[in-house]
Amino acid sequence: MNKLWQKYKFGEAEIYSSAIGQYQFWIKKQGKLWYVARMKMAEASQSVESKLDKVTSLAEGSDWEFNIADKHCHAYIMPATPDRPLIIKSSKKISVLPRMSLDLFIEIPVWIQLYASSVKPENLLLEFPSSELSSTWFGDPDNGELAYSYSKEIIYDPEEIRPVSGNAVCPIRIKNESDITLNFQRLSVPIFLLNLYGNSEMLCTNEVNVRYKGDDNTSEIHIAGNNPSVSEGLKLIVNARIKSNRSFLKKSFSFIKSIADY
Repeated sequence: MNKLWQKYKFGEAEIYSSAIGQYQFWIKKQGKLWYVARMKMAEASQSVESKLDKVTSLAEGSDWEFNIADKHCHAYIMPATPDRPLIIKSSKKISVLPRMSLDLFIEIPVWIQLYASSVKPENLLLEFPSSELSSTWFGDPDNGELAYSYSKEIIYDPEEIRPVSGNAVCPIRIKNESDITLNFQRLSVPIFLLNLYGNSEMLCTNEVNVRYKGDDNTSEIHIAGNNPSVSEGLKLIVNARIKSNRSFLKKSFSFIKSIADY
């Protein structure tokens, strides 16, 4: 597992730093106050692994953004999925013929969470994304939802996955059970409903299975409950932000169809 995701003991008034995704961040504890600073880097980190190091000062041009009151000197740094659906756009239109299926993989930016004492919802001090995400609206004006837009190419061959510390891989299988061809170019993923798993090489979410039944019919989304098979030795790190039924229905296949018309 990435060395960044673990429990730390923070020395009084000492500064610790790490780089992940598009950002470098710093943490300092002084008395009951926790200070956090972030700075966007010129180039996103491509490192497979991140770690927290003790430093003497902030980088030039950065400043403390947050301060939180908490008495504990121990804290956990943990990954999390984004808190809204994620919209992934392909550079080319994707088609799935009737009665056929398609396996694909998307890389999603993780969020960094800081927990005091133990990893429990009530102990969450703060969180922030490892990469910048733009807000967008998914669906109809009256029945849609707020989501994130993220420009990242879809991967079809698992051999082409190149893990980096700021991303998690989400495996998706789309099965077209209708009598018409499914065409889409943008894909909405309910990423906040997925767990995160990890090994020494990568982070990964649950496998998501989508059964498309046609324009005017209900489609089924199933979230696999077992460890994903993308890589060996993946173990559960954190649970999904929101617990849900592993299978649920979406009318008119809004999971993909609404985006095809977006």
